[in-house]
Amino acid sequence: MVNFLNCILYLIFGILIYIFMNKLDKFIIGIPEYRLQNIDGNWKITMTNDYPLFTDTDNKIHISNKDNVFYHTDTDTMDEEIISEMEEIYIDAYHKTLSLYIANQEGVHLYQNDEFIKVSEVISESDSHNIIDVDNMAYPGYPTSYDNPFYNPKYLLLSIEEKLKIRQPLAKIFIKDPSTRIIAFCYIFNYYHLPLYQGYNINNIAVDPDYKGKNICQYMIKYALMYLLPNRKPITIGFEHLQTKKYQFNIASCRCYLKNGFRLINSRSVLGQEILAYNTPIKDNVIEYIKEYKTETYNLIETQKYKTLMLVHKDSVNEYDINSINQYYDINESIVCIKKNV
Repeated sequence: MVNFLNCILYLIFGILIYIFMNKLDKFIIGIPEYRLQNIDGNWKITMTNDYPLFTDTDNKIHISNKDNVFYHTDTDTMDEEIISEMEEIYIDAYHKTLSLYIANQEGVHLYQNDEFIKVSEVISESDSHNIIDVDNMAYPGYPTSYDNPFYNPKYLLLSIEEKLKIRQPLAKIFIKDPSTRIIAFCYIFNYYHLPLYQGYNINNIAVDPDYKGKNICQYMIKYALMYLLPNRKPITIGFEHLQTKKYQFNIASCRCYLKNGFRLINSRSVLGQEILAYNTPIKDNVIEYIKEYKTETYNLIETQKYKTLMLVHKDSVNEYDINSINQYYDINESIVCIKKNV
């Protein structure tokens, strides 16, 4: 009995020495559910899978395997699969700390418990100025102000018909961090390159540069789609595929859109032909853009002024039109997300 107690004491002593030597804030034995804590500005995570983990002050990772044997390693020597899994859990846990809102003519709604709950009649003036700050940080070459109708909350209260007359967004989506600071936003427009009420366009996506790398774009688009897909109309989005003095190619945005189910529109399909035929006389007139890649030819749609390629969400349209032509190209980022200078 004495030997057994001595063994227990030695084990506890060994654990305490290990914690002290490795500067650990937590020591977890077993496979608990994941837990996310912010301690002194640093995130501490315990993963849900077979690898409970936490970080020390040197930003090293401490992991347990299935046998609860703990080892300690630098992130650059960790198995890539473990790192990827760790990042996914971290991002998912981080997203749970955020608040997502949709503002339209009916008021401001918070997404909570799988539904949008109205929390106010209009976006506050302070939130509007916060959104302007995010826009100016995300697009420093295009400064904007409260005088721009896009950023004045009273325009969101207009009826849909009134908004369409003056080309105002139908809705605005924005995200707040735990401190209630707005860190990202985007607009939902009627898609002006289709007949009235026949499609939507997600536009003006902006993320505070301090929050890039946390999949905020994907998180925001996920809920924009949740809001729009039940309407069963084409949902479009565009990305600047040409690098010019005025417009900047953004590979992160391109990958974000593809990962969320957007695909390049086939200009020869019924959808593509409708867009080209209904080329409304606005600044970003659309044209057919032909892209050659190896032995394949892709017939795409480009906005002429802004050098954006148009994509449609694959769940918002039929894959094939009435002529059995694919309405979008299901191709990967190695073909799509390639910068071209002009």
